[in-house]
Amino acid sequence: MRTSATLHFTRSLVSDSNTKSSLVRFFQKKPVMPGVGLLGVTELIVDKLPQTPDRIAKGGPAIKAGTAALCGAAVYQAEGKNAVAGAVIASLAAIASTYTFFYLRKALCKKTGIADPFIGMAEDALAIAAGMALIKGKS
Repeated sequence: MRTSATLHFTRSLVSDSNTKSSLVRFFQKKPVMPGVGLLGVTELIVDKLPQTPDRIAKGGPAIKAGTAALCGAAVYQAEGKNAVAGAVIASLAAIASTYTFFYLRKALCKKTGIADPFIGMAEDALAIAAGMALIKGKS
């Protein structure tokens, strides 16, 4: 649901890995976290602006799938699993969630009359809670 959340939670999931994977080591570098944090804040703000295109607009799903593929590969490598499998699973999940939550959000706005940015904030909270649960479950 959130490209930057995927990056943030991936960093947390691979932080203790001892793998020699360059992708995992990239996520473990100290400057990555502030950069991902800045990207996350920017994404949250820009997403609420009326001129921001829908997440399913041209290029959006591809960016989400690409980011998810990198993150899935890193998580799988950190666990000693096949990076390609992680990349494929994560990119498919990203595309599925992109479209599912886009249409769910639109339907909720229409059915409830609640303004889109408020439904978007609830969606953001769900994405954060899901990521935190994933990290907690790994601990």
